[in-house]
Amino acid sequence: MGTTTMTTPKTNTETPPSFLQRFANAYRSEADPFGANDFSTFSHQPASPPPSPTPLASADVISPPIPPFYAQHAFSPFDPNQNVFIDRPIIPPPALIRRTSPSVAVPVENQRKLLQKLAQTFKEQGEDPQNPLRGFSHAYGNTIASHLDQLDKGCFNEPEIINHFAIDFAQRYQKNHDALKRAEATGQPSTAEPHWQKAWEQGKEIDALPLPEGARKSAQILYGKDAHIDYDLKRSLTEALDYKIEHFANLDNSPATLGKDFATAGDHFNTTAIQTASEMGLPKVLVTLGNFISDVPGHRLRRFKEWVSELF
Repeated sequence: MGTTTMTTPKTNTETPPSFLQRFANAYRSEADPFGANDFSTFSHQPASPPPSPTPLASADVISPPIPPFYAQHAFSPFDPNQNVFIDRPIIPPPALIRRTSPSVAVPVENQRKLLQKLAQTFKEQGEDPQNPLRGFSHAYGNTIASHLDQLDKGCFNEPEIINHFAIDFAQRYQKNHDALKRAEATGQPSTAEPHWQKAWEQGKEIDALPLPEGARKSAQILYGKDAHIDYDLKRSLTEALDYKIEHFANLDNSPATLGKDFATAGDHFNTTAIQTASEMGLPKVLVTLGNFISDVPGHRLRRFKEWVSELF
């Protein structure tokens, strides 16, 4: 008879990665394989003569391929397991649905008023201690204020279209925030979308930790950022493109033409992040680390380039 060898289970003696190591690991995972900092591909050159608008089919639904590196969860420096990237998202990204119903053209001055109201709403949400995404709301209010500053300085080539995108994008968050808050107040099931439900729950988990308020808000910003950019952004870009097709038939309506203003709207993010962090009382070193890991402009542009390839 053979001899049976007993194997003693190995004990995991590995030291958990440090806070800074987790930042570095997540940064490497968020690297930019598409060259998102190259803005030259988004130069707006209207066609001559302009092409005919793309017709909106009655059932023009585009199911996008799953991008290669969706985050398993929104990044959290407090839990190394949150930094794992997989080839499929836990929450599938929604399909891009082309609008078939007519939209109402809104002049820039009225769009500005809508954006001002959204900024004020988000700033109020950012002061609500019961809001587990108050950090994201705080940052979003400043982001819209920076967008309005760019608008007033004439930074956009097609202001009505980029404003339409910004309004639709912000309202997606507002709608989900209100649904989540309403569910908390009534005890009824939430009608919020799954990715915002997940971000809300993560924000509540952070609130349960013995951390300074600034640290809580900082983590909530990252949760909201991932939910918003990874799941809402492409749908709002599609809405903005359809708005352009419907109301600006004399302009080139290919998706890439939205890119220059979209990139310009991301120019202020690092500066706005510094402002938000200062208001939250975060030390400068954490602001630098936050911008290093978060890379909102690059994150936005990666999803933009995916969107262009998915539509055409």
